[in-house]
Amino acid sequence: MKKLALLLMLVLSAGIFMTACSDDKDEPVQMTELPQIAQNFLSTYFGKDKIVSAEKETDGGRVTYDVHLNSGFEIEFDQNGEWTDVDAPYGKVIPSGIVPEVIANYIEVQCPGVGINEISRDSRGYEVELVNGTELRFNPDGSPVIYS
Repeated sequence: MKKLALLLMLVLSAGIFMTACSDDKDEPVQMTELPQIAQNFLSTYFGKDKIVSAEKETDGGRVTYDVHLNSGFEIEFDQNGEWTDVDAPYGKVIPSGIVPEVIANYIEVQCPGVGINEISRDSRGYEVELVNGTELRFNPDGSPVIYS
């Protein structure tokens, strides 16, 4: 019984220590606290939309911003204000101009009339989800990833 109590105390202490030492945190921010590039992006593509919430997230020294709009769109920005994910509400399409032209052209040829519901980007390239549920991957230069 003593061993069980000791083990329980160790587990609880470790959990409390890890929580206390964690630098992960989310804090609400105003539009004016977003990086200027993010502010410009929101004005350009979602000018009439209102921000419902915006958070600055810090995780292991990495900073991101999550913005939720009244229309249901969700946009994630990196610490510099560059978008990393644009997600439209179910059945809706993201505004034209966000998607690199080479990707938009490819989708128009391969899936005519099917809009883009979500796009994400990172150092490995782009992931795109179409309104019909099809998921596509593209290299950083916009060329499609072909699986063999």
